[in-house]
Amino acid sequence: MGQPSQNPEKFSFRRVLDSLGSNGYVYLLPAMLVLLCLTLYPFLYVLNLSFQEWNLYKGIGARHYIGIRNFITIFSDPSFVHSFLITLLFCLISVSVSFVSGLALASVLSSSGAVVGLMRTIVLIPMTVTPVVIGTAWKFMYDPDTGIINYFLSRIGIHGINWISEPKLALISLCLVDIWQWTPFMFLILLAGFEGLPRAPYEAALCDGLSRYQVLRFITFPLLKPMILIAILFRTIDSLRTFDIIFVMTGGGPGDLTTTLNISAYLRAFRMLKFGEGAAVVIVIFAIVYLISHFLVKYLGKSEEANQ
Repeated sequence: MGQPSQNPEKFSFRRVLDSLGSNGYVYLLPAMLVLLCLTLYPFLYVLNLSFQEWNLYKGIGARHYIGIRNFITIFSDPSFVHSFLITLLFCLISVSVSFVSGLALASVLSSSGAVVGLMRTIVLIPMTVTPVVIGTAWKFMYDPDTGIINYFLSRIGIHGINWISEPKLALISLCLVDIWQWTPFMFLILLAGFEGLPRAPYEAALCDGLSRYQVLRFITFPLLKPMILIAILFRTIDSLRTFDIIFVMTGGGPGDLTTTLNISAYLRAFRMLKFGEGAAVVIVIFAIVYLISHFLVKYLGKSEEANQ
């Protein structure tokens, strides 16, 4: 009877994965596949649809390629240009005010303590609420007859302000809601930046007798610049794609004074049933977000190289 053969080495699925991807990228494959299915396919579908004419008034199967005609149509439409300007104005107001507010809160609440910890938690609450709920609640608060805001204003002699129906106030009112919801996001990122600042430059500034303004300008802001750019980048992208709050509160009105590009895409696709034009507006939004993101990321890279 011959000698028993040696037991084969126990099969290990991890060893197989290690042999397939020595750098570990194979472990990311399932997540990458899911991400591609959820992002790349819808984007390619919308991109393909933007080059087609698909009007449901002509039938569900009446769709054919028309090249860039949808883009020519929307760019020659004055309402699209108006929506583009409204979107930029909404983004500029919301991002700038939420940044200043978040920076102020982060500088005040960057210290430690039980009260400070409680205040941080309270500040973060608006960011955790669903935008549709926020839009509905603020719509009731803005009501000219029964809203709580007008009630308190009436106590000091100011009556009947139509916050979301008055043409001059509608966009500002929406910006205030957006600022209220997303200032905590700015606060969270900038607070992380404040807590990561080194102490040595501040000790040197104290010894040199620098004023608080000089410390803020020459030490704090340069050290916080990467975090500031990251906060502005994400907040800009988020404000450009804002839809639910505007849709719930005004629907793009009064008239078209709060019709952003996202609302315009919705109206073209699901009200006028021109899905090709709606898809073209979505592609334009994507291009704007990409250009702004590319600029900020490139500027952020240059800033980090200069600090090294």
